[in-house]
Amino acid sequence: MPSRGPTYLFFSAPMRPITLLFLVVPPLMWASNAIVGRMAAGAIPPITLNFLRWVVALLVLLPFVWQ
Repeated sequence: MPSRGPTYLFFSAPMRPITLLFLVVPPLMWASNAIVGRMAAGAIPPITLNFLRWVVALLVLLPFVWQ
């Protein structure tokens, strides 16, 4: 039986919008966190900035775990 070439199943289907969203959102959130952290470094105390970061993380993750 003749051997066939490799099949590339990963590239045969178009990318869904939700997949693109999941690939784009985390780097954007990380970059915005770094930018806001640098801008707020002198104006907001570090403890407050850390608390606000955790509050935002909680608000982002809460819909996924809410039952």
